[in-house]
Amino acid sequence: MGALPVIAVLRRRPPHIPDRLYAWTYVALLAAVAVAMVL
Repeated sequence: MGALPVIAVLRRRPPHIPDRLYAWTYVALLAAVAVAMVL
């Protein structure tokens, strides 16, 4: 649940970053959430 406020802020104020970096960051966040759920 901790990621929801972050997502809301990023949608309101999208940072100007390359799409590739955004994609990798999104994948990394998903992986971190998955690991957190397993642990």
